Amino acid sequence: MNKLIRLKSLIILAFLHVIAINCFADDISSQTYDFHLKGNFIWRSELDARDFSTNTYPLTSSVFRVAAGVEKTVWDNFTFCTIAQDNWQAGDSGRSNLHIQQAYIDISYLLRTNISFKVGRFEQKYGLGNFVSSSDWMINPNYFDGFILNYKHEKYFIDAFLFDQHYANKYTEIPVPNDYFRPALASNDASMLGLWYGHDDFEGNLTNAFITYEYDLSKNSGNKPKLQRLSCGADYLMKIDDFSLQTNLTLQIGQSSRLINNLPLSAYDAGLSAQYNYWYFKFIAGAEIMSGNKVTDSSADHAFIAVYRDKHLFNGKMGYFASQANIEYLGLQDYYFSLRIEPLGSKVTGYIDLHQFLAYKPLTLSSGGLSNIFGQELDIAVKYNFSQDAKLELGSSVFNPKCTMKELWKDCAGKIRADVSYWFYIAMSYKF
Repeated sequence: MNKLIRLKSLIILAFLHVIAINCFADDISSQTYDFHLKGNFIWRSELDARDFSTNTYPLTSSVFRVAAGVEKTVWDNFTFCTIAQDNWQAGDSGRSNLHIQQAYIDISYLLRTNISFKVGRFEQKYGLGNFVSSSDWMINPNYFDGFILNYKHEKYFIDAFLFDQHYANKYTEIPVPNDYFRPALASNDASMLGLWYGHDDFEGNLTNAFITYEYDLSKNSGNKPKLQRLSCGADYLMKIDDFSLQTNLTLQIGQSSRLINNLPLSAYDAGLSAQYNYWYFKFIAGAEIMSGNKVTDSSADHAFIAVYRDKHLFNGKMGYFASQANIEYLGLQDYYFSLRIEPLGSKVTGYIDLHQFLAYKPLTLSSGGLSNIFGQELDIAVKYNFSQDAKLELGSSVFNPKCTMKELWKDCAGKIRADVSYWFYIAMSYKF
């Protein structure tokens, strides 16, 4: 019943936006285009046995995301968009996550030039998506509060942007002493200021180069050092007939906010992949290396951090390596092979991905010795495309853990978890 009420609330909210903008723009209706409904629906059910233990039973869950809103363009260059979203997990009827997913104004051809300006909350992807990207998989996709000033030429564009990242404080309904910390805890609010250059020669070759600066917005840092992270990088995609080559490199310097002792930051992320298309098949082989630290290293911080990347798109579908924090900031080496199957004219597509994961720095094992082998992951999925915007997907993954992964996944009693983990899902998505 609560889910139905929330869905009705979204529909009512969308209609209220339509009515409000219509009233506001009545006098210019002759110069406007029609409203466009925008949004998406995602439903996914999972069987989760990713804990490397056959002594536990697999967890089951179903999650839903519904987003709906309206977009309207006025005078050919003013676009207004508002999208509300609600997401919930089946069985969790007492929690509502209704919020504004996107709300922005996009003004193009400023002063009759190729300059545009977008401000508000919006989704954004740059380049290959390995540094800044939204996510179609996550229940709460990456969206940014800020602005983009864009200059667009026929073959290239330049963006200047500022993105804010804010975290809500815990709501206190009834005040108790333990809810108010003295001294105050540091917040994790941060901003990213950047420039992005993209070039397309319309022959399949794409070039991107960028520089960003992330800095702390916390009101009280306590003993936590201020975030000061400068990232610069580039990626390149080259296509020659059925062959393509893709490479990227990002460097980071400055100071990370994750360590107390103010260590200087020096990190990098590098990737290289090649793809060959033959008939209905795409063969892809590649590698990504993300720098990290030895657990005992106290001279510098070498852990590469990409806060805004799509964490489901890279480094396996099971999510073990979505964050450096999950692997004690050891860094990552991902060597992979992928087979894409896309029959021409068919609504059925699929893929098989195989990963060999190694740590960038070895981990000292409790049994003695060093190891940097996380293990191997196999991802398989089949998609049925009802249309370009409506898809049904079935997928499964297995992970064979090795010494480093087993050490990181010891239980509270210090017992090693050494079993093969697996995961299965069925998902449906629709965009409009």
